[in-house]
Amino acid sequence: MWLLNKVGWSNIGQALVRVGVSGAILLVALGFIESIFDTLALTFAIGQRRWARVLVIHSVGALVNQVLPFDLGEVVKGGLTHRAFPRGATIAGTIVWNYAFKLSRPLMILVAALIGLIAVTHIAAPVRYLFVVGALTAFVPYALFRLILRRGGATTAVHLLRFAKIVRRDPKVILEKARAIDAIVADFLRERPGAFVATLILQIAARIVSGAGLFATLRLLGLTVSLGTGALLYAAMNTAELLLTLAPTRLGTSDGAAFGVFTLLSLPPQIGVIMYVVFRVRSLTTTGVLAPFAFLTVPPATPAHESSSPLEA
Repeated sequence: MWLLNKVGWSNIGQALVRVGVSGAILLVALGFIESIFDTLALTFAIGQRRWARVLVIHSVGALVNQVLPFDLGEVVKGGLTHRAFPRGATIAGTIVWNYAFKLSRPLMILVAALIGLIAVTHIAAPVRYLFVVGALTAFVPYALFRLILRRGGATTAVHLLRFAKIVRRDPKVILEKARAIDAIVADFLRERPGAFVATLILQIAARIVSGAGLFATLRLLGLTVSLGTGALLYAAMNTAELLLTLAPTRLGTSDGAAFGVFTLLSLPPQIGVIMYVVFRVRSLTTTGVLAPFAFLTVPPATPAHESSSPLEA
């Protein structure tokens, strides 16, 4: 609220008017295309063909992630997916989707940062190199995820939670499920390498569309930036969002990061804040329209890929 007041509500209103109906349609369309790519990636991961059903479930998870910290929307998405496809490889697939996400996003951040490093010569070199270093830190969540998903990782995590007295109830049942998770995740890449490659490629496509959305938003707000500057902003903002995942709140954190990044790049910081206002309105539109359909009662789907893991059975 402090940031919005600092920018000025009249300025925000004028910016939304500047976007216009045609601009809003373009941004919403890009948002839907990004969601569809992510949805298709999830359908490959869980071995399902009912992508429309997966799309509305993915929208629920994205909607929750806008409000709650720690990517808790992924837990909601996993639960709804498993309820809709109870016999499919949903648990392993949902975990692998997040695994691929934590790889595809840093990859695109690093590519964007390197483009900005080479192309944006009017920005001081230390600032550009700082963003490249930040892009490298974006791989930290992927590295941690990879470490946890090694065989035995989930079991070790449960033991640690038990030792810290965070987990108190039914430790034997939890450990049994943790061992099952270890097994199905370890076997996923060996049994379905093509599904993982397809998931990763589709998520990279989704990240490219996300970058196009950022660039289009800045142009619609009247900020003329080159592709190199847009790439540098994409790298900086996505790095900030990844690091802010650890913050115990979601509302206002990205907006504050945008204010700082735009200031660092000698760009109008109020445009960065307004950009995130537009992002939130667009995201609420694309996810809010579809999310309610995830709670409709439909017959469980027959999976395209059967799983024989004890956890999913």
